[in-house]
Amino acid sequence: MISEPSTARIFTVSEITAEIRRLIYATFADVAVSGEISNFSLYPASGHMYFTLKDAGASIRCVFFRGDNESLTFTPENGMQVVAVGRLDIYQPKGEYQLKVQRLLPQGAGSLAVALEQLKKKLSAEGLFDLSRKRPIPAFPRRIGVITSMQGAAIKDIFKVGLRRWPGAQALVYPVPVEGAKAAPEIADAIRRMGNWKNCDVLIVGRGGGSIEDLWAFNEEVVCRAAAACPIPIVSAVGHEKDVSLLDLVADARAATPSNAAEMVFPEMQIVSGDLSDRRRHLVRELRRKFAVAAGRVDLIKNRRWWKEPRSLLETRWQRLDRIKLDLSHGFKAIVSDSRLEFDTARAKLHALSPQAVLARGYAMLTDDSGRVIRRRRQAVAGKKLTVRVSDGAFHVKVDPAGN
Repeated sequence: MISEPSTARIFTVSEITAEIRRLIYATFADVAVSGEISNFSLYPASGHMYFTLKDAGASIRCVFFRGDNESLTFTPENGMQVVAVGRLDIYQPKGEYQLKVQRLLPQGAGSLAVALEQLKKKLSAEGLFDLSRKRPIPAFPRRIGVITSMQGAAIKDIFKVGLRRWPGAQALVYPVPVEGAKAAPEIADAIRRMGNWKNCDVLIVGRGGGSIEDLWAFNEEVVCRAAAACPIPIVSAVGHEKDVSLLDLVADARAATPSNAAEMVFPEMQIVSGDLSDRRRHLVRELRRKFAVAAGRVDLIKNRRWWKEPRSLLETRWQRLDRIKLDLSHGFKAIVSDSRLEFDTARAKLHALSPQAVLARGYAMLTDDSGRVIRRRRQAVAGKKLTVRVSDGAFHVKVDPAGN
């Protein structure tokens, strides 16, 4: 039999839970826990995240409140190995301990790399990288739009190459920050504005090289979607040749560097001039060849008999025309004669079958008062008058009552 404690304090459930919470909170104020995410859920109304971290031997509940998770650069997923940094706490209504996450880092890869891969898969699934969407870059753009920073080396490289290649080119620059928190929305806004203005035939969007953090604005979803919706072809010129941003994949063309973008967009004056000279020489040769062929045909025509005696050609045509007219006349007369004969034959047949012709052969037709033709003896009613029609007229008779 268990005796009641005489000296020990008796706690309520709330009191003992609060005491445990105080001890855990003080002991595990700043811990980092690695594990695999499971049972992940996001409550859109509040923005809070709830999930479980587990390994082969145990699991722990985690809560990641909105105020802490807003700085996340990737989306947590079930099965992802992460390191959760925060402090242990007790969820008093259930007496369960949990980890209040303050930072969440992918394990084995940087958070930016994970975020980049996730967004890349999303945009690829929507078809934003499809080659069928790519539009050709105009061969001779009248005006070229450039979206970049005025302080970086990119704008200088673009102008240097552009002026060397095509001195008469017009460029419209839209200055934007190319790194930092405000860079992505301002770049996206610049793309939308220049696309809506439609003052340019092609846009160059980019910056010089840097780390993945420096170039991150060109990996943002808002920039990629603005580029995909832009009605003007876009050349992406982000970083150096080894740097590949999501904008490179969405844009109509990707340049290895800003200088390379200028080479792609600005025509080369010397090349164009040489091409025009080649085309001129080819055109002259082709015209001379065609003139020679035409002259040969003229000589051939001049040697024809009808060229020397054009009247002979007309006489031949006149004779042919006379024969055609004669054949038509004979044919028409034959058709008229045959048609007239058929008409006379049909008319004779119709006349032979007419009632008047029958009466002329000595027959008579009897009708009663209603005009009905009497065809049988029983139709003649005794004492009734009948009309008798013969070839030269009609007269009336009366049916003999005696039937004689």
